[in-house]
Amino acid sequence: MAYVVLCGTPDNECSGGNMRTSNSYRGLRKAHGSHTEAFNCYKKYLLKQGYEQIGSREFRPPDGGPIRVLTKKSRFGGKMRKGKLGERWMPKDHTSGLIISH
Repeated sequence: MAYVVLCGTPDNECSGGNMRTSNSYRGLRKAHGSHTEAFNCYKKYLLKQGYEQIGSREFRPPDGGPIRVLTKKSRFGGKMRKGKLGERWMPKDHTSGLIISH
């Protein structure tokens, strides 16, 4: 596998498989094989939290706050590549927009 994708869902709610990451990503995370899988995982998490889906990527929070718009499925999540030694996964390109839930 050339890359995996982090979805930003808390690990206890994520449906992805386990992987070892660099220490800046807390060492052990869950990841998905594609951007679409990551999108669907986060979407499922939002719906479980009480969000209402009002569009293909738009979600209204239960408290009536601002609407959350997710990135396109084809670009959703943080792309990770194998590290130099092949032991850990590292950010592939730009992951500055990824929110990691703790």
